[in-house]
Formats: sequence, structure tokens, C-alpha cells
Amino acid sequence: MNSLRVWGGRWWKSCNLNYTKFTEINLPVILMSVTIPDEVLHKIQMSDAELVQEIAIMLFQQERFTLGQASYFANMNQLEFQRLLASRKIPLHYDIVELKEDVKSLEANNWQ
Repeated sequence: MNSLRVWGGRWWKSCNLNYTKFTEINLPVILMSVTIPDEVLHKIQMSDAELVQEIAIMLFQQERFTLGQASYFANMNQLEFQRLLASRKIPLHYDIVELKEDVKSLEANNWQ
């Protein structure tokens, strides 16, 4: 069995938790474990990383995640996540709140 752990959107098999990074994108600090049988991943022909990306896309499309939250959840940078959305012809829903969030993130990272 695969144990897919989700923490603030990051999936891992084993890693150190970083609560500071988690709160920077305004997600509640919640630890949740989901056990997915290997046979399920085999049947749907997806890796655990691909499954997490699909969840991120779904929540983004439902406007439950911002672009920043979805890309973080999918363990991708925002440009990679935008390219993934574009490859599926999924439009961005980008508003002033998300713009401010992106500017804040850029400022925190010295505009890199």
C-alpha cells in the first residue's frame, strides 16, 4: 500500500515539515494521511505525484484553490502549473486578490 500524506498541499513519503511555508499561502495547518492501495494507482495508471496534480487541478477549477495554492499543492512552481493548465485548455481565474498574493510572494523571495 502507498501512503500518500498531504500536509498543506505538499505530498511526501517522508520529509521534514515546514509550518512557516505552509502559512505563507494562507492554508490551515492540517495533517492528513490518505492510504491508496497500489492496485488503485496501477488501475488508474497514475503515480502518486500525478494523482496529487489531478486533485490540485480539480480544486483550482472549482475555485477552492488559488493558483498559488494549487501549484504548491501539486509540488510545482506556478509557471509549471500554469503550463499544465494551458496544456489542458483550463483558463486561469486570476483576480486582484491573487495578484496581491503573487506580489507578496515575489517580494518575500526578492522578486525571483
